[in-house]
This record gives sequence, C-alpha cells and structure tokens, in this order.
Amino acid sequence: SALRVCARRGAVETIRVLVREMRVDVNEQSGDCLYTPLIQAVKSNQIDAARLLLDLGANVDVKDTNELVAQVHAQSV
Repeated sequence: SALRVCARRGAVETIRVLVREMRVDVNEQSGDCLYTPLIQAVKSNQIDAARLLLDLGANVDVKDTNELVAQVHAQSV
C-alpha cells in the first residue's frame, strides 16, 4: 500500500496527508505478511514515521501473519 511504502521510506509529510486528508486507514494491513504501516516503520528503523503513525492512532496490538506486533519487530532492529 502507499501508506506502507511511505512508512518504510520515512515520508512523514506524505503519511500525514494520506491519513488526515485522504482518510487512509492507519491500521491497514497489506502484503503477504500483513504488515501495518507501524510495523513497516519500525522494521525499517523509521522512528519519526513510527511516532507519527502512533500520534495518528495506529494500534500497537495489530498482529502480522506471524502473530507479531510492532513492539516485537522493534526489538529485532
């Protein structure tokens, strides 16, 4: 998804526009692993993007296909 790509790249201004203005779901899951934008941001070490996603309401309890949440992924970075 576009939001997940932005999270991976740390494109915080685009994330803000996608969520606030275009109403993209901040908790959308995509790809084979069902990563959320928050999981993607922490896996990519994009701290500012992760903080923004949290400020925009990202749910820290959403699990990927391996039943892992963003915090677990952050610990492995």
